[in-house]
Amino acid sequence: MKRLFPLLLGSLAYCATAQAAAPLAGDTLRGQHQFIQTVSATMCERLEEEGKAKPLNSFSTVEAQLTISRITESSIQAHTEELGELMAANKISLPRKVRERLGENIVVHLLESCPAGQQLLMGIVQNQFGAKLSISAEEKPVLLVVSNDICQRLDADNASRPMASRTSKERMDAFAAAMQGGMLKNMEPLANFYGLDNMQKSKVSAALGQKIALLISQQCPSYILRLGLDAMTSRK
Repeated sequence: MKRLFPLLLGSLAYCATAQAAAPLAGDTLRGQHQFIQTVSATMCERLEEEGKAKPLNSFSTVEAQLTISRITESSIQAHTEELGELMAANKISLPRKVRERLGENIVVHLLESCPAGQQLLMGIVQNQFGAKLSISAEEKPVLLVVSNDICQRLDADNASRPMASRTSKERMDAFAAAMQGGMLKNMEPLANFYGLDNMQKSKVSAALGQKIALLISQQCPSYILRLGLDAMTSRK
């Protein structure tokens, strides 16, 4: 569980610099999917209660990790009977290892299905990127035109075929196509502001992509979240 948040945050950062989580696979253990859904629902309720005391999007990375770890443990404890039945039905010989993996899958499901969990994570991502990336008042309107265009493209693509029904590669391809299309369509205002020759420099283009991704995470965060979760699950 300790490695989950750094890995997920790193995956989100990776997705932003490179350019909505894959549905849980069928049960690896009999009854696993139902157990994950049940515990995740309990976690979501408890996380919503946490948000009443302090806005979830204001949590630091450390606060978020500690909160998620605590709520995961207490929520699993609240369903010890179901956990025992799951272990017995599958004749588990290494319950500690299985419980740890279940905990990670529960958090992934939480971040995919629970608005409070998504608010917590995206607040951290925005705070971390925002601290490293400075978007000036002059350039923000130019970048917002691009990020708005990209979000519209993603929304239209998602409406024609839900992202959740696609493979992780298909989601990444769709995101990359929307990014490319949005930037090409708005190349003139970008080039006027940054300079076409300057944009061809790798450091400038990378920073530009990160700034646009940061704005996308604020305007249509579910797509960035899905890519981050895809990257995390692929690295497990």
